Amino acid sequence: MTALAANAGPGRWWRSRTVRRFTSHHLALLGVAMITLLTLACVFGPHLLPYDSLYIDLRARFSPPLT
Repeated sequence: MTALAANAGPGRWWRSRTVRRFTSHHLALLGVAMITLLTLACVFGPHLLPYDSLYIDLRARFSPPLT
């Protein structure tokens, strides 16, 4: 056993094998990407919207849409 293998620790091979197995499943990667995008939208969405989402103008509810 070399000094490098002894210093690597017992968990190193397990993590690399797990990452390799996870990245081989394309649907798992798609799921992680979708969850990440939804999380980012929830966190940064309110800061990106120019309008208040709770404001309702009841006087203008029967007016035609603006062009």
